Amino acid sequence: VQLKSNEIEYLKTSEVELKTQLAEMKSEAKIKSEEIEYLKMESKDNKKNLEFEVQLKSTEIEYLKKSKAELETQLAEMKSVVKAKSEDIENLKV
Repeated sequence: VQLKSNEIEYLKTSEVELKTQLAEMKSEAKIKSEEIEYLKMESKDNKKNLEFEVQLKSTEIEYLKKSKAELETQLAEMKSVVKAKSEDIENLKV
């Protein structure tokens, strides 16, 4: 009878320890789930930020291309003016 009582006490103690371990594991699993959700949200935010940066850079590139084209046009016009003035100078020298 004493042996059975000792075995029952041992099993009760084991059960309590296992329940404690189970509670700890559930708590750890919950923390990991929250961490996963946080990382997913962070990943989405990073993706949105990168997409925004890409769009911003694309807009900047388009602006710079237009600006370059305008400057090239102005340069061509100035070259034409300078050439005409040079021809005027040559004609006046003669």
